[in-house]
Amino acid sequence: LTCQPLPAGAAQRRYLAGALARSDALTIVEGGELLSFGSHSQLRDFRQTVQRLPGPDAEVRTQTIQPLVMRVYRSNNSTTVSLINESPWPIRVRLPIASAASCAWHKLGDAKQESANSTAERTGSLVAGEQEWLVELQPADIQAWTFDSTQLRLSQPQVSLDSRAGEDLQKRIEAIESRTGNL
Repeated sequence: LTCQPLPAGAAQRRYLAGALARSDALTIVEGGELLSFGSHSQLRDFRQTVQRLPGPDAEVRTQTIQPLVMRVYRSNNSTTVSLINESPWPIRVRLPIASAASCAWHKLGDAKQESANSTAERTGSLVAGEQEWLVELQPADIQAWTFDSTQLRLSQPQVSLDSRAGEDLQKRIEAIESRTGNL
């Protein structure tokens, strides 16, 4: 018998989030002998979001504010914005958006969500003018939206880490200091 251990939770998505943060990949190959990635809902939603990102014909701008990577894809008639959290902690992003005219938007990802609340969270209308979007990203997460406008301006996003990040980093520092002290 062969056994292949599988990561769980955010660790499932970590290598994909890291690869996407480093470069805008046209092709991502994943798998291995006996791996059944299709059955993991978190990874499936991540993959579906990536599959719906614009192709190589779109103009891409990348902006990095650790641990966030923001990509803006501009095509002939739309603008797509993707946010990638590369860290092992949840983050909150404040994203200033300005639009010259009202436009419709829809969130990329798992289209199988059927409840009324879910549909309202996945589509909407952006009013003309300046506004801020507040987005929460889970560890090693991606979220993306397509706006039916090319006249969208995005300013510098502001990122705040979850309070657990400081505690976790402090524990890691203490563990390293303990090991070096024992040498």
